[in-house]
Amino acid sequence: MIREWLAEEVALVKLRADFLRDRLSRLSREQFRRGWRAGYEIGRKHERDGIRDVTERYRSDPHPQVDVEGIEVDEGMADLLLALWKLGLDTQFSCQGHLDKFVPYSSFGHDYAAQIVFSDIDQAVKFLKKSAELMGYQGLNEGNFVLHSMTPFEDGVPRAAVTFPPAILEDLTERWVAFELTVPHVPAGDLEEVPNAS
Repeated sequence: MIREWLAEEVALVKLRADFLRDRLSRLSREQFRRGWRAGYEIGRKHERDGIRDVTERYRSDPHPQVDVEGIEVDEGMADLLLALWKLGLDTQFSCQGHLDKFVPYSSFGHDYAAQIVFSDIDQAVKFLKKSAELMGYQGLNEGNFVLHSMTPFEDGVPRAAVTFPPAILEDLTERWVAFELTVPHVPAGDLEEVPNAS
């Protein structure tokens, strides 16, 4: 009888712990959502108000911008992005990284990596796979390609960013530009049917 009572008490404690864990998990997810929404709304407000980059005054070394098909991008990313766009890969944001601050294989130094955010995770994977193929093992002493999944925007499509060492940006760009010239131009939706495009 005592064993049955004790078993029931243990089961009740486990059930309460499960409820508490689930509640905390929901609370943390909702807290993340609130923070993300607030940041996103602030960013959109700044965009509407014509504020280009509110963090610019805190950065000691903003990258020079150039116009590529009506979009301002980091000068060091221009040719690479143009090649990707011609191949039908849709990017949202990018940064050429900070060569003097990037530290290979360090979680802190990786904040200064070059990065491209793709509008969906499948395109990010295509870029990652093809980049690894184009580069082989060259430049990997500088660091790796890293895929980061990201929250979707309003359309619900999961996005992703690919980061890589700024030191390989020039070489990577040359290889992508050369590759793009070998690929017949097709509509973006037919990109998967292009030989060696994945």
